[in-house]
Amino acid sequence: MNSRAKEPHIARVVLTLEPGKLDPMLIANAARLAQAYDAELVGIFVKVQDYINLAELPFTQTVMAPTGRIRPLDKSSMEKALNDMAARAKKGLSEQALSRKLRWSFQVHTGYAEDVVTANTTSTDILSLSGVAYPAIRKATERHQLPAMVITHLGQTGKRPVMVVYEGQAATLAVGRRIAASLGVNMSVLLVPEHAADSARYRANAKAWLRRNHASATIDLLDHGGREAVIRRLAISRPGLVVASCSGAIGGQMRNSLEGEESNTPLLLIDNPS
Repeated sequence: MNSRAKEPHIARVVLTLEPGKLDPMLIANAARLAQAYDAELVGIFVKVQDYINLAELPFTQTVMAPTGRIRPLDKSSMEKALNDMAARAKKGLSEQALSRKLRWSFQVHTGYAEDVVTANTTSTDILSLSGVAYPAIRKATERHQLPAMVITHLGQTGKRPVMVVYEGQAATLAVGRRIAASLGVNMSVLLVPEHAADSARYRANAKAWLRRNHASATIDLLDHGGREAVIRRLAISRPGLVVASCSGAIGGQMRNSLEGEESNTPLLLIDNPS
């Protein structure tokens, strides 16, 4: 077993917020993670440049609800709408942070989400990604600037267990236990050894870690089929959140597929735990 069980140092939980998708549960869960790591909660709201460019076109119109009335849409009205959304997002973030006595900050940027996110995250962050920012992972990988952890669909975890995809990295167990505790849910461990002959050793190592750290979890084994089999297992078991390491074969493949966003299962990826 990889004996490097130390969790990554986390200084900030960075939450990317996109117009029109201000999910209160997303902000609440990010605040829970920040509290669990004694980290700063940071909100990044991106006024997407494409929206502003669209509003500058002379034929752009908007449909008013519930009347169905159509009116022209211009740059000033679009910017006002985006500023109003940013203000609501800041209010929601500040309320969650203050209720938990967290350090917090809020940033508003105009541009493209992947550029903003890549420029404003560091190797000591947990980065909660929204859909428009998934390409940031590709850019960060190319520049060797990955945050310590990346998490997707954080607002959709519900009360289902946190599942750790265990490929020999003890840090995944440590992170999984902390995340499960912060969300108030149980933890399960899916053993995915590289070779079937390693199955017994993986099970023994996982049990030993749980016992040594006074943690409890259900343990299951997947000894064949690779990433596709893991994806099928997730579709059946429907965990609230999957924790995996990018240094493992399965975790690395999951990271590479983020831009395509094949699955709606919430996913937390650890970048090469130490």
